[in-house]
Amino acid sequence: MIHQNYNIIKNKFLYTITTLLAVLFLSFISCKKDPEPNNIAVKITKESIAPATTSIYIVGSYSYPSVLKRITIFIGKKSDLSDAVAFDATIWGFNFSLAASISLDPKTTYYYCYEFYNEFNSIKTTAKLLTHDIWTQKANFGGGKRYGAVGFTIGNKGYIGTGKSDFSSYHDDFWEYNPLTNTWTQKANFGGGTRAYAVGFSIGDKGYIGIGKSDFSSYHDDFWEYNPSTNIWTQKANFGGGTRNGAVGFSIGNKGYIGTGSSSGYDYYNDLWEYIPSTNTWTQKANFRGGKRAGAVGFAIGNKGYIGTGNGYDSYSHSYRNDFWEYNPSTDTWTQKANFGGGESENAVGFSIGDKGYIGTGDDNDSYHNDFLEYTPE
Repeated sequence: MIHQNYNIIKNKFLYTITTLLAVLFLSFISCKKDPEPNNIAVKITKESIAPATTSIYIVGSYSYPSVLKRITIFIGKKSDLSDAVAFDATIWGFNFSLAASISLDPKTTYYYCYEFYNEFNSIKTTAKLLTHDIWTQKANFGGGKRYGAVGFTIGNKGYIGTGKSDFSSYHDDFWEYNPLTNTWTQKANFGGGTRAYAVGFSIGDKGYIGIGKSDFSSYHDDFWEYNPSTNIWTQKANFGGGTRNGAVGFSIGNKGYIGTGSSSGYDYYNDLWEYIPSTNTWTQKANFRGGKRAGAVGFAIGNKGYIGTGNGYDSYSHSYRNDFWEYNPSTDTWTQKANFGGGESENAVGFSIGDKGYIGTGDDNDSYHNDFLEYTPE
């Protein structure tokens, strides 16, 4: 009897232990299958949004233990996104992109959010304001395809002229853009003849174009003033630094400045010259402290000038730059500022709007750039 009871107790104990082991094993298998079925802690590590009037392009990257199964982007006018349109992004590794057709009104506020999916679950992010400082295509430049041209503004009109359309075709045409009517009107040809890689800026109600090159080896030092009220070009005193191309120019108050650049061979420059229209004179100022270079960018913010990026020649090899310098005309001194955030670059474009500066595009010999950065002075 005692032996029989012992066997019963033994069998019950073994059954209990076996059941517990089975439960633990199944739990282990379940955990291996679903490491985090209810937790999608995704972090957007990079995001770039480029909206236009009829489309939007979003590209970015994310941080997560594994590649997500799907990313859906919702865009709508209501902050709760109840009216949103959904778009599935393309995923490759830990990166994603979206190119979608959608009409965006520049005067309307939009919101967007993401929904992330892993194998088991999904989670939607909080809605964010869609910054849609939209690029809108305008009437094509009246002179046709062009590079190495110059441009400036006078009042509420824009002007573009000179440049090249292929390796050997240099131009001297000059065009006025009216943003109110979205039209280009051809004006009197640039007085100095065909030209590329010149410098242009405006002072008051006049425009100025000078220096540059007109073929593979012909460099210029001439300097011309444009009067929009009479549509006449008038030659002024030649640039004080001699023949030059690939230089930078900007204006501060009632004075203009041209500096850096190159001429034939490996002649690179770091000089800076000031032009005074009232006396039609050039005066050399303190040399640009960043060293000799060409293909830099220059612009003015308030009463200060700025030059940065570009490329120089060190021991007959390219040396691309990302340094950035501020010029104070009242003390004739240069002060180094924070390096350009986009890295080393030449032949980029720079300009200012109000109290901010902007630099974008360019190349570094290995690749061409499409980045665009804003600079805020101290």
